[in-house]
Amino acid sequence: MDSILLVGTKEEKLDALLEKLGARVFNSKKGSLDALTEPVIDAIIWEDEEGDDLLSLYDIFRGTPSCKDASIVFAGSPARVELIRSKADLRLDTVSTPYSVGTLVAKIMGQLRQRKMEGGQGTLADINAQLRDLTDRFKKEVDEARDIQISLLPKSFPSDPRYEIAVKYTPLEEVGGDWYGFQVQESGAIAMQIADVTGHGLPAAFLGSMTKLALVASNKDAPGELFSHMNSLLTPQLPSGRFITMAAFRYEPDTGELQFARAGHLPGLLIRKDGKLEQLKGDGFAMGFMDESFFVEVKAKLEVGDVFIMCTDGITEVQNRAGTMLGLEGVGAAAKGATAEEMVKNILNRVEDFREERLLKDDVTLIVLKRKS
Repeated sequence: MDSILLVGTKEEKLDALLEKLGARVFNSKKGSLDALTEPVIDAIIWEDEEGDDLLSLYDIFRGTPSCKDASIVFAGSPARVELIRSKADLRLDTVSTPYSVGTLVAKIMGQLRQRKMEGGQGTLADINAQLRDLTDRFKKEVDEARDIQISLLPKSFPSDPRYEIAVKYTPLEEVGGDWYGFQVQESGAIAMQIADVTGHGLPAAFLGSMTKLALVASNKDAPGELFSHMNSLLTPQLPSGRFITMAAFRYEPDTGELQFARAGHLPGLLIRKDGKLEQLKGDGFAMGFMDESFFVEVKAKLEVGDVFIMCTDGITEVQNRAGTMLGLEGVGAAAKGATAEEMVKNILNRVEDFREERLLKDDVTLIVLKRKS
């Protein structure tokens, strides 16, 4: 089992992902570097912080018997990466922040694999060549995973004089844990679902694909019944600690009648023609907690000009520099425009302005339904 030391890393998912790959992970504060007392450290993932003396820290690593031969990946700003790369005698690899967790893990695991293949020997150039191959392979697999994920999403929505639908889906990484679905039912009603898997990246995308399969297998019209059946299929299959939040509506275009249910997800947002906001809540646990669960449906009627919105918390939990979240009220206030497409555009523009260039922390999915007649 490889021993990997994390120094100053800020990505919470890194420990869990490395452990799933079979590594033994240690965290160490740079003020003490207490984990250097371990008998052997095979690899170090070292994330820069402002004020670090890079060369002194590197000398500490190489001067400590437990990790003098460890593989090192340094993560820092482009300027700091360029600085450390200028020291040609340093034995390490680098990534620039903000980084993809998958790329970082591919680099360190590739270094460890290379060392084992060569009995612990090999030049830095050899290791970098292997890492490039591994990175290219990883990118190809991620691209294929993204293509599969996109293929599971609706290709288009019907052109109907009675309503408009607009959707925007943006994963945080190359692939994501958000997902949405759309169906025209035999009765003529339309149904849509939105889902948010814990985490993001490849593991979350895989569970999102499972969600689509459970939806197809359930084949229920009413949102509450659909969720009950989906939950019974998904819960026994989900890994421990993983769950899926969902929301769904069923809409009758002729009458404007809307049924809504949610499974631990955000409420639906109903915006009346006069601008009044209403939250549709219902009740139900996220999928993955109990094999049998009941989901309460709520009903509303959309009048001509009314709008109904579902979104994931990648939108509502975006924060400005003061730490304030946008919230559903902020989404509703930004939902201006004559068409559903304009509303989606304006909401996302508000998200961009509100976050004041802070990094997004989650996938973003937004669905807008507007009654036209």
